[in-house]
Amino acid sequence: MCMNHLETWDATNSWSGYLYQGKVAVYMAICKINDMYRRGKKSNIMNYSVEIEWVEDFSIIYTNAGKRKYESIHQVKARADKPLAAYEGALVKLLGKVKDNDEIDHAYLHVSKELSFEKESFKDSVNEITKKGTEVEKKIKIAKEYRRADTKEKKELLKKIYGPGANSMINSLIIEYNKKWFHHKKITVNEVDDILDRIIKEL
Repeated sequence: MCMNHLETWDATNSWSGYLYQGKVAVYMAICKINDMYRRGKKSNIMNYSVEIEWVEDFSIIYTNAGKRKYESIHQVKARADKPLAAYEGALVKLLGKVKDNDEIDHAYLHVSKELSFEKESFKDSVNEITKKGTEVEKKIKIAKEYRRADTKEKKELLKKIYGPGANSMINSLIIEYNKKWFHHKKITVNEVDDILDRIIKEL
């Protein structure tokens, strides 16, 4: 199995902060190799590859006759949170990718803590969360539109963060994610794109 390194959403520059993600990717790759041996399909191993930081944190891809298919996509969260609801955004994004892309067979969310859920079963809890996905998708759409805005427009939007518009949905998110990840005393046009990228990535 080979490892494809792609640049978008690249986490390798701060790999120490993504050790869990790396370990899970390696573990799943080894599991796939072992599965192929166990099923007597050793000759097919070279048809598989692991794609890092592209469609998802990592993906397992099957290639046959030059055609690539995502056998599975994987999102990894190394959080202390235990309630399943804390991973609502991740579940909704995975669901949306499977729904919108016929080439994706399966999607997985890997977490570092044993989860708790309110409903009687895990499936019921996931179904309840994904029903709320419209709100998450709306936030991501607004963040992407903000990200594509030109410099002049961004300057006008940023003025609202320190004025009456601070409580809008997108500005509240920018303030929240700046406080959590970046700690800029005052957000500038040069800094807001990194914050928006993080919002789109994490929601």
